[in-house]
Amino acid sequence: MTTKEKHNKAIEITLSLSFKLIRTIYSTQFKNDLNKDWAKSKNSEKIKAIQIKCQNSMKKALNNLNPITMEELESYLTWLQMKTGNKVLAADKKGLIKKMDIKDHISIINFIYASASYKTNGEVGKDLERYQFELHQVFHGAIDYMAIKNTIEYGGVNTVFDNTLKKLLLTKPVSFFEKGYLNDFFICDQSSAFENPKNNQTLCMKEYMSTWTIDICKSLNLANLANREILRIA
Repeated sequence: MTTKEKHNKAIEITLSLSFKLIRTIYSTQFKNDLNKDWAKSKNSEKIKAIQIKCQNSMKKALNNLNPITMEELESYLTWLQMKTGNKVLAADKKGLIKKMDIKDHISIINFIYASASYKTNGEVGKDLERYQFELHQVFHGAIDYMAIKNTIEYGGVNTVFDNTLKKLLLTKPVSFFEKGYLNDFFICDQSSAFENPKNNQTLCMKEYMSTWTIDICKSLNLANLANREILRIA
């Protein structure tokens, strides 16, 4: 399969989800959710810290999106649909996304990279390239927010990952999450555990959530572990 064929396939399987994601982002329900407590945050100040950090990040992404409308972003997807020869029925564009697991997150990331390979070249209005850029930006923010919330409320990619998260919530202070880079663990490491669960291990800073995955076959320099610890995610 050629690179172009792979891109077309990635776009084909996620176009319907992408239309729904746009409608979700602009929905009153989604915006209201950014001002509500998550179910599990009521009994955990650490989950509350994760919630607030995620909500603030998503609010910033929405503010950056203004004043672009839902219809303008949809016009880019319609152009992309025509450009790639894919068809999405009107009925398949309707509805809101309630959950976003890591598998769907990866699918949208693949869509972003695949669709970026299609240059608008001024077609269908001079603003189309801007719509492409803004859609990719807000999609990144929305799927990260939804996937982290989904992981907290329903569990992650596997039992080992969930147990590691539980241990972090039990043993780390609130500041570990407040000062940390949540996407490292919840998105990057979880994606790695989903796609390549047997060949990776994760290192984490001890004082704040900052992780990176390395090949399990590579030897560790113990001198570099002074402020880090190994996490099991798969």
